[in-house]
Amino acid sequence: SDPADATESISALGDRVVVKLADVAHRTEHDAVRVGLAPVDVPAAIAELRAIAERDCLPSTIAIQTMVAGHGEAFAGLQGRTSLGAVTLMGVGGVLVEVMRQVAGRFLPVSAADANRLAGEIADLVGNLRGQRPWPRPALAEVVRGIDRLWREHSEWLSSIDLNPIIVTADGAVIVDALLLG
Repeated sequence: SDPADATESISALGDRVVVKLADVAHRTEHDAVRVGLAPVDVPAAIAELRAIAERDCLPSTIAIQTMVAGHGEAFAGLQGRTSLGAVTLMGVGGVLVEVMRQVAGRFLPVSAADANRLAGEIADLVGNLRGQRPWPRPALAEVVRGIDRLWREHSEWLSSIDLNPIIVTADGAVIVDALLLG
């Protein structure tokens, strides 16, 4: 209720956090994300974001999470209701998914080999850019297999998944934002 009272709890998340409007698709278009904030700066960010929510008629719920550092951003998703059947997609993430329009996909269900090939296509795309560190194919393939498992278990209501960004680290992939729609 009082953002200033939460500073100590927020500090437990680390010295840098992300503050964003929850339950809002395409937050960057609303300027509804604050990245790399010190916990002491969170109350002001909450006030700014709630003003944006009011201005743009958006939900005012705030999400605060640990800042995850990495060397790339990936996107993965699902479109469960296409005319050809369910498909999973993967590409370069963040806002670049819309700028680059470089995504690859597979029809569901996917085998482990198909998931590995899909992850490899994206890892190779980024790996061919000068100065880029390699992306961990096994971790990206596990994201694809996870989407496949979600679809198999929840296809009666699940129509789409948007995992963006997935922070690519030296140790793997961390999904920091997800939108699942029925």
